[in-house]
Amino acid sequence: MVWDKKESWMELCELAAQEKDSKKLMALIGEIDRTLGSKASVCGEGFRVGNRESC
Repeated sequence: MVWDKKESWMELCELAAQEKDSKKLMALIGEIDRTLGSKASVCGEGFRVGNRESC
């Protein structure tokens, strides 16, 4: 997934919070992990999940 400025990881988290199917939930969690990993590699070491500052 390519990182976009819409903070798509937040949308994925909202979906995950409401998902009842465990397989779908694990897929969403994997996508959140990949998305945040992409942002961390773009932003560098200073990126924190709770940090709302953009890089």
